[in-house]
Amino acid sequence: MMHRPNYATFFTIHQSNSNNIFTDQLSSAHITIYPQPMSCSVLYALNQHRPSRMCLASIATLTNTYYVNKTYKCGACTDLSIDLLYGHPPQPAMPSSQSAHPKVGNKENAERLKAQGNALHVKGQYKAAYKKYSEAIKEDPTNAVLWSNRAASGLAMKEYLDAAHDAEKAVGLDPKYAKAWGRVGSARMALSHWSKCAEAWNTALSCLPPEGEMTPEHKALKVQFESGLKKIQDLEAEAQSVADGNMKVMNIADVQNKLPWQRGLAMEKEIVAKQHNTCSAFVIMNAYRDFSEGVELMKQIKIRQIGDKETIEGALGALVQISNGILRDKRVFHVDTPDWFDKYNRQVELECGSNNAWNTGGARLVQEDVLRRLKASGWDPVRRALSSTIRAWIMAGFFRGSMGDHSSGIEFYRRALDVLEWGSQQWKNVSREDCGCIFELSFIRGVRKLYLGELMSGYSEKRAEIGHSMEDIAEFARQMIVETESNPPPRGGPPLDPGFFASFWVYPKADALSVLGWYHMQSAILAGEAPERLDLYGQAAKYYTEAADTYFKDDENHVYFLKIALEAHWWRGDPLKTTLPLCTRIRKAVPEMMKIWEMGHLASSMEPELVEVAIYEREYRDRLLGGEATWDDVARPGYMDDPLNARPFGRKNKPAS
Repeated sequence: MMHRPNYATFFTIHQSNSNNIFTDQLSSAHITIYPQPMSCSVLYALNQHRPSRMCLASIATLTNTYYVNKTYKCGACTDLSIDLLYGHPPQPAMPSSQSAHPKVGNKENAERLKAQGNALHVKGQYKAAYKKYSEAIKEDPTNAVLWSNRAASGLAMKEYLDAAHDAEKAVGLDPKYAKAWGRVGSARMALSHWSKCAEAWNTALSCLPPEGEMTPEHKALKVQFESGLKKIQDLEAEAQSVADGNMKVMNIADVQNKLPWQRGLAMEKEIVAKQHNTCSAFVIMNAYRDFSEGVELMKQIKIRQIGDKETIEGALGALVQISNGILRDKRVFHVDTPDWFDKYNRQVELECGSNNAWNTGGARLVQEDVLRRLKASGWDPVRRALSSTIRAWIMAGFFRGSMGDHSSGIEFYRRALDVLEWGSQQWKNVSREDCGCIFELSFIRGVRKLYLGELMSGYSEKRAEIGHSMEDIAEFARQMIVETESNPPPRGGPPLDPGFFASFWVYPKADALSVLGWYHMQSAILAGEAPERLDLYGQAAKYYTEAADTYFKDDENHVYFLKIALEAHWWRGDPLKTTLPLCTRIRKAVPEMMKIWEMGHLASSMEPELVEVAIYEREYRDRLLGGEATWDDVARPGYMDDPLNARPFGRKNKPAS
């Protein structure tokens, strides 16, 4: 059993009546919670509002779990004092199948189901095999082989979180089970949990018999475990190299007033006054507001030693705000202190511990367990547990992908979507006040946007490892466009801020259109000299232009995708009457982009290529004026002569490896 630290939590719960913010935190209260048993009371500082029913229930649940010692007053605000009980944190009532002495069914039936599962697994029917093993586990939950076999099916389906849970359950039942330890190692390696992976494989090796007593199966397992240990050393070094490049600490003083969100905030009054609602400043500055609020809460984290126990003190709500910022626009992410990730990891530990989130297993486990928790405890604790779990997965997907570990990034996003899409149907008639905001379509769309980007990045860099084809990715993009267009913002509610509307309606569609452009561009490159390549380049240019025109016109993505559309036209062999007007559009868009995105990642990397576009436009306009060229002539820069050898412009135009 994993040791959980004691939590001393100083947290702020915010109240919002707006539909623009994804938050399940309500009212305004400052509470310090200590783990010692003591008589206690809590004082709410109410901003001329009584706490909602949801807030009171939330506080009651938290304070039944931990211990309140300190209270805060807030000026002339109304004060409310409540006496609270104390004791060890209560756990939800556990069904008999999950109790310390699980009910054992028919072991013979379990063996029969296991044999059926084995036969299905050998045939590659992993989902059906997983189901058979699950049925067998219900009959004999103390059988380590059943859990290990189900882990094998989970691994085959790339459901690594669930596979890790099942394999760890198996070794908990049988600590000497070498094959199960090996599956723990395989699942943890897929999730880039290097230390846990190494520990599992070393333990697996220690469980094997001496060399002279090994069977051929034991010898094969030994080779597998040793090979895995060697591989993770190389993978860990590679991941660290990518992380060092992508996760550098930013010296804010060096870029003062140049960062996109700083530029956006500086022009806020002007664009609000002009009602310039299609300005990308709204997108990035509102993402920054959420992200920075979460980071400031996170920076309150402290570790204290109380006796021989470590206690975490911090502010609940940071995970909500940080993940909201990333869902709005991931370009807002930045690290401004060397201990950022240490504090973040502590914050997740604090929030997931306080909210009783699922810290093991994946979507299948959550789907099974959440129904039991609901029956035992109701919505208030379940809502917080779900929110913390899903948001922790989203952020794990973001971090893993940013470090180049696209398989793990995809896994975390996919598991989050599995729960969100299932829950949105399971509880479609449950109010937001009960189940929270995470099951709203706009929230789910934000996760899909991140997932789609990770799929494309993973395919472009490591397509053999992600288990998805280009056609799979293109189809997901098409579905995202249809879903977004089919579900416009609700009418009659409070008006959405322009940034929120862009982040969850406009930009997801634009991202999906750009992925369709990428799909057709890659298909054209792979077609070589085949005649269909011309139509594919034409489709790529069309989708890239649509994507560019869907983003707000002063966004760096607008210029970026216009430039890639231009490349598609060049490779297709389109005439000057097509390419030069596009060059003009790019040239005119650059000054507006630079007002906000001068320090943006794309804008700063585009400069050499934009200079070449300007030179190309000037050269051929001069030739047209001098009678040396006609509008029907085909001309492109020398480096664009061969798409297979061309210097790629930006990540999204790089031919898939």
